[in-house]
Amino acid sequence: MSKFRISVSDPQKIGEGYSAYVSYKLTSSLSEKIPGLDSQVYSVIRRFNDFSWLRSQIRDSLPYLIVPALSEKQQIGRFSEDFIAVRHRALQRWVDRISVHPEVTSTGESTIHPSPILPTYVVSFLRWCSFD
Repeated sequence: MSKFRISVSDPQKIGEGYSAYVSYKLTSSLSEKIPGLDSQVYSVIRRFNDFSWLRSQIRDSLPYLIVPALSEKQQIGRFSEDFIAVRHRALQRWVDRISVHPEVTSTGESTIHPSPILPTYVVSFLRWCSFD
């Protein structure tokens, strides 16, 4: 059983024109209490580039591991409801696959802060922003 569950929700278009992007709310629920944390559920807002960053971190840290690909970036129609819905589902599937992989979710260390469950790059990706 996984030590945590991550859900991807609430895709929202942020901004206008060239600088516009879609953000996603990631909510992580820990299955066990972590010493030093007041909550087992926390949320953070991330955009597609952050998922790409996490994939790169995993590939760099675990070069022998085949890391699932993310969907391609799209310039035309990237804010259509259909495209956002498809990407949202694809990101949830990607996170589901990554979050249950034992090598991705195990640090092999006991000094990672704030969680001994997650490697540093996952903690950076899931940086605590707000507690539910």
